[in-house]
Amino acid sequence: MRLPALWPGTAPGAPSASSAADAANAANAIDPDTQRLFDACREQSQRTQLAVAQEVRTRYRFDDIVLPDETRDWLLEVLHYARNRHQVVEGWGFDAKHQASRNLSVLFHGPSGTGKTMAASIIANELNLGLFRIDLASIVSKYIGETEKQLAQLFDQAEAMNVVLFFDEAEGLFAKRTDTRDAHDRYANLQTGYLLQRIETYQGIVILSTNLLQNIDKAFLRRFRFIVEYPFPSEAQRLALWRNAFPAATPLGDDLDFALLAERAPLSGGNINNIAIGAAFLAAAEGAAVGWRHLLQATEREYRKLGKVFVPHEFEWGEDD
Repeated sequence: MRLPALWPGTAPGAPSASSAADAANAANAIDPDTQRLFDACREQSQRTQLAVAQEVRTRYRFDDIVLPDETRDWLLEVLHYARNRHQVVEGWGFDAKHQASRNLSVLFHGPSGTGKTMAASIIANELNLGLFRIDLASIVSKYIGETEKQLAQLFDQAEAMNVVLFFDEAEGLFAKRTDTRDAHDRYANLQTGYLLQRIETYQGIVILSTNLLQNIDKAFLRRFRFIVEYPFPSEAQRLALWRNAFPAATPLGDDLDFALLAERAPLSGGNINNIAIGAAFLAAAEGAAVGWRHLLQATEREYRKLGKVFVPHEFEWGEDD
């Protein structure tokens, strides 16, 4: 059995999609024997753990995420680029004319809880690659040259392991530059420059995420292959998020009104998932199905965490509704 390579000279990745329409579901169509072989290859390539990164393991696939059509199209295009990179860059000779075409760096931006981390894990899962979240606090050092040393080790190991690197809170790395006033500023600029260099020469996939795009220096933005926005969900998207929040095995009461929650509770997908989990535990503690009162109680707690005021009567249909 031959496994097609995703990145030349590295462990096997995902097979190419047969067509644009099949791209989102291509990984799900792999037969069980091939999938087990992919998993074994990935485990073998990742025996060495990255010292400054944590592996993120999920089962999310493309069809699991609720996004606006434009964002879904961009996410699908990232997958197309990854799957067809070998053909375009090497098979069609683009590496001879455009060295930067080897790089796949992606910036996700949008409010907290809108699916950026989930999308990163979907990219890794669809491509049968591992995903590692970078602990920036453990990399940045006050000692001159130490940060660059840590970054060099990180990228060298990650390239050998053939994994997707995920940098969260990228605004901390690429904040708008100010005038260089002292040695600390000069050193910070050197660190950022070195990181950009390693991102641009990395042979795998690098994903960065930020809640604060406006805080990132515009000079850095042109260095990314894709910049994808994850907006706050609309009411229709919130309804889809509520309907997807509970696994099929969850016992649900007959009094649930997801449409009302979607209309009256302007929440992100992350908040909705938190409420669903909280409601499930409240119901399980009673030995009951998840009911409307469990959802409202969990919603009130989530509102409290967000610093919002929960008004119970807002979650009742009035005569004019």
